[in-house]
Amino acid sequence: MMQARLRSPNLSAATLQDMINGLALDAVVLGLDHPVDAPALEHQIDPLAIDYLVAGSRLGSKVLSRRWAQSQDPVVQNAKTYFSQPSDPTLWPATCRALSDIPVAHARAAYIVKDARTLFQLFISVSENVASRKDATL
Repeated sequence: MMQARLRSPNLSAATLQDMINGLALDAVVLGLDHPVDAPALEHQIDPLAIDYLVAGSRLGSKVLSRRWAQSQDPVVQNAKTYFSQPSDPTLWPATCRALSDIPVAHARAAYIVKDARTLFQLFISVSENVASRKDATL
């Protein structure tokens, strides 16, 4: 969904596609192979807002992957595609440079912040949807 709402190409397009593919494979292993309804986005998302989320999430995934690897649940252990994906060490610095090139008072800066918040809310909504579906099967 995020890729479809882009105004123009972004730094993280390849990483985002890899993440989507990895998450889809892991979802099947975890028994979450049915699509999750996500709220519709009302406008095109600024590519730097997506880069910010993708680059930041890859950094966070490094931390979470250690916890995931410690799980004793064999199903969780088999759902390792997303966490075993390599990270592009240039993505976060490139995103930070691109963001720092935009003056704080510029209208685009406000749009990027708004779009990043919109994307965080999208993730919250989807994770709540997944959690409620998982709870319903327990």
